[in-house]
Amino acid sequence: PAANPHAMKNPENFMNSHVASLGVVAALALGVSVARAATPTAQTAITTTNAPPPHLIITPIRADAQGVVTPLERNWKTALKRSHPPSDARGPAGSATELDFERWLWAYERRADPVHGIPPGAYLRAFQQIQSSRNGPRPAYSTQTGQFWASIGPAPLLGGQIESPVPADARVSARIMDIAVDPANSNHWYVAAAGGGVWETPDGGINWTPRTDDQPSLEMGALAMAPGNPAVLYGGTGNYGGYIPTGIGILRSTNGGLAWTFQAPTAYTTSVDYFSFISIVASPSNNAILLSATSDYFGPSPSSGIFKSIDGGATWSMKLGGVGTALVANPKDFNLQFAGLRTIYSSNDGASNGVYRTFDAGDNWQRLNGPWGVVANAGNPILFALPTSDTRIGFVCISGQSLWRSTNVWVANPSWTQIPLPPAEPTISLMGPDKTDSTVLYAGGVR
Repeated sequence: PAANPHAMKNPENFMNSHVASLGVVAALALGVSVARAATPTAQTAITTTNAPPPHLIITPIRADAQGVVTPLERNWKTALKRSHPPSDARGPAGSATELDFERWLWAYERRADPVHGIPPGAYLRAFQQIQSSRNGPRPAYSTQTGQFWASIGPAPLLGGQIESPVPADARVSARIMDIAVDPANSNHWYVAAAGGGVWETPDGGINWTPRTDDQPSLEMGALAMAPGNPAVLYGGTGNYGGYIPTGIGILRSTNGGLAWTFQAPTAYTTSVDYFSFISIVASPSNNAILLSATSDYFGPSPSSGIFKSIDGGATWSMKLGGVGTALVANPKDFNLQFAGLRTIYSSNDGASNGVYRTFDAGDNWQRLNGPWGVVANAGNPILFALPTSDTRIGFVCISGQSLWRSTNVWVANPSWTQIPLPPAEPTISLMGPDKTDSTVLYAGGVR
């Protein structure tokens, strides 16, 4: 990227370079020696093109079910059929659903085994192989003089993936899935990046330190700080709406992110290809009590819905089955919570779709029959906002459909007033209350 500033703008070049790197890592993990071109005796200029060097091109070859040897590029459709996306996954032409599917398909084609797709648990096994290789024998490396590496970040990209025309000075970074702010220090934050793990800043974003680079997954979908102890953090893996959103469990830290414990509970089975954490909430009185909303992109599945843990995330029990889209707790009473379930694809089971409330910290849930009516399957989430300044008030958004406000949200039959959706972005994907004014609501979306 340093030699060719346009390289990162070409996804084929970006993916080929990462596939080549993966091949080296896999070889090291298996104890195989890695051959390379002759070592130069003097400093050599490194150039990059839109295609990788011939000795780094990897073309997987194997026999398919009929015994015909075919390259991966010719046989990815066979793997795709075995990976369980429903027949309507692509969605209508030109729709947001089709765009999401095309993003997923582009990444899937470049990662899948030509016959069996991406095997269940592949990400976790790959991480374990890399970890074990650190204790094995190391191949000898030659030493070269000169400057061969240049830092590429993490830092905002100029002219990144935003709508055309792209301003020359547009600074774009990857999606931030969640933010946790220290209640005792408003400049101390943790953020969960879609494909970059958890990061910490002590000074309101001026300086950043990565905290999970050595963990099994950098795909992060949710982040929570225990209200009673800011040193206790929970990170839920997976990347809802991402190219490869596979979640493999939850991370827990008790020292502010300096060290983590990775937990892969059986409730979140690794056989689900598109599982992701959506939200995590922790009890302010006991940071071992957690609730989570999880999604399966092509669900519902055994790992998607609303789950509860009473042992710091080591074990979980399902409390609601479906596809989780949101989970929020009353800021002054953890027993009172809202949850949303909404299946994405029309051919899948959407019987559990709806708005739910609990009055006992998630042990029992009731579906709330509001004026929004039946919630049909769609890729847009159900969202909530509960203002701290007045906990009697609540907002419910059926994204792409309707937005509602109640002034008595915890009574048996709340009254609701409809609010117009933002005309520029009716498919809201993010919503939050104002800290001091319960009449103010913030909302945003991604096209």
